[in-house]
Amino acid sequence: VAPSDTDAKRMLDAYFMYVLSGPANERYRKFAKSAIDLANHLTHDRMAERSDAEMCITAVTAVINLVRALSATL
Repeated sequence: VAPSDTDAKRMLDAYFMYVLSGPANERYRKFAKSAIDLANHLTHDRMAERSDAEMCITAVTAVINLVRALSATL
C-alpha cells in the first residue's frame, strides 16, 4: 500500500524497511515500529495521562535520533 501524504506511520515504516533492510537490522526495525505504534496509539487514546505523553515523547525522540543517524550514513 502506497502511503498518502498524511500517513506518517506508513511513510516511516517504508523508510525503515528500506534503510534497515535485511535480517541484521530486524531489531532496529522492531524498535522503530514499536515507538511509532506507541505514538499512534496515544494520539487516539482519550484516557492517556501525562506519564503516557512523557513516555511517548521519549520514544518519538529516539525515532527522530535514529532517522538522523541513518540519514548521516546515506
